[in-house]
Amino acid sequence: MHMKEGDFNIKEGVPEESEGQKKVTEERREIEVLKAFKEQIADELQEELHIITEGKGILRGRGTINRDALYDAKHDSFFVNCDGKLGTATLGDMIADISLGCEYTFSLDTTPAPTAKQYVLARAKTKMNQLYNRQVALQEKEMSEKRGDVARYEKFRKSLEQLDAQEQGTEVQAGKQFEQDAIHLLKQIQFDIPELGIEVEEVNVVQDMDEKIDFIVKVHEYHRGVQVEEDKRTLGDESVFGIQFTLRWKEEDLKMKQNKIDRALKKGIHTQVDDVLLVTVPISCPHVKKIHEQWHREGCPPGGPVKLYSERVRMEILEKIVDRVGERNVIKTHRERLEKYFVEKK
Repeated sequence: MHMKEGDFNIKEGVPEESEGQKKVTEERREIEVLKAFKEQIADELQEELHIITEGKGILRGRGTINRDALYDAKHDSFFVNCDGKLGTATLGDMIADISLGCEYTFSLDTTPAPTAKQYVLARAKTKMNQLYNRQVALQEKEMSEKRGDVARYEKFRKSLEQLDAQEQGTEVQAGKQFEQDAIHLLKQIQFDIPELGIEVEEVNVVQDMDEKIDFIVKVHEYHRGVQVEEDKRTLGDESVFGIQFTLRWKEEDLKMKQNKIDRALKKGIHTQVDDVLLVTVPISCPHVKKIHEQWHREGCPPGGPVKLYSERVRMEILEKIVDRVGERNVIKTHRERLEKYFVEKK
């Protein structure tokens, strides 16, 4: 959604703007455009909630890829038209896919209102978060330039390039790809198996850069296990953890990552979390890249690249996360349900 300036007509006698002034003008104008987009999303959401209440009409996908979906009441999922081939998707798949630019069109005549409402609310939240994230990056880049903080300016300039890559589906860093896959997996489980009491929340670029948080995991209080420390601070009825992922498992790499987290904690975490936890998953970067290439080759099927990981790997990712947040009993209690879920989502 980066806005490019058109050609300028400089009148004779009027001093030309410096390159720095042009950049600031472009950033501020893009921020105003982002604000307008956010208002548009809010208006569209109100319209969608209205027609859901009426129970008639069609909710249309507005993504880069849009697929027709038909609700399957027997399995509480959807049949999906995947370029002429019949596919399937759960509500969790459809909601998680929004961040990948893949959306779905379905009829309110056959889709239950609560399901439709969950989808449109999640879609609005995802798109709002994407716009807000870009706005934060633009503001931080502009402020860094004003302060003459070249290092920070460069970090946010690169973060904007990375946001462009994610939006266009051209992200090539295996670490970031895997981070997206982990979020995708947790979001699927959040909506498809809500009894686990696990919720995932994406973070903005400042939380990522300054606080060393890749994403946030919320664990509802009634699912806390006996292994959780008695003195753990809780926020309301849930515990909230910042997660920092790494695919590296060499001791020196882990120490370096942990030191960065410790320094961020000493500086002060502004995000309201109980702790920031380092999670290590021993998966090779080439394997992650191969999975993403395969997903694109196959036409970006429902469920995202993470659906192409083996059931064992997906279970291991989930186990690593819940183990770090002190929720081992969640896997123990729901293992059979989870294993069946992953097998069915081949």
